[in-house]
Amino acid sequence: MSENVGRQNTPTSVSTPLIFPPNPPSKRPNSRFLTFANVALALLSLVVAVLIVVAQSWEPMTVTPQDPIARLRPFSSPFRIDNTGYVPLWVEHVYCYVDNVHWNSVTMKRILERSLDWEQFPLQRNESKTILCNVLDAPTPPEQADIVIGVDYRLVPFLPWTLRKLVRFTGAYADQWQWLRQPIGPIESETNRAVDRLADTGRSRFAFKGGGFQERSDAQHK
Repeated sequence: MSENVGRQNTPTSVSTPLIFPPNPPSKRPNSRFLTFANVALALLSLVVAVLIVVAQSWEPMTVTPQDPIARLRPFSSPFRIDNTGYVPLWVEHVYCYVDNVHWNSVTMKRILERSLDWEQFPLQRNESKTILCNVLDAPTPPEQADIVIGVDYRLVPFLPWTLRKLVRFTGAYADQWQWLRQPIGPIESETNRAVDRLADTGRSRFAFKGGGFQERSDAQHK
């Protein structure tokens, strides 16, 4: 007996490929622009770093005491600030800081003085500015005096970095009073704190009266 075996067709599953839309072109920043910006920023940082190093190692300005206007009054000696560098400077502030003065039985410490005439002015090459630190008006010279002339300035007016120069002088009396330059080191941090405190007060003028700092008017300042 023969058997007829019926063949069953097994259905075959057909997979339909999924169609994805093409990826939109990515909006990448212009690599040439980024390269140029990075190079420009690096060059600017390098120039600023060089200017700061040069300013720290080379003195673009000097501060020199002049002969006193009144022989027995050392604080009548003007101080001349000279631009001895190769580029114009922009001076923001000039300060006269007295660390200590001993006169007879009077001892005065930490006196700060500033003037509107000493603020915000250009100092061209080979140009000078003269200031007068008249913080003590006495008929005879003091036994001891220690002062600092401080100058806040910029090498280029539009740069945000301000440099500070501190020049210290101590007094000595021979035939006449002389201001002798001394290292700033021992009183540098104290001087910076005092100057910063004054800068925060705006443009007021201060003098030492009655054992402390007191603001004085323009009439008193003259």
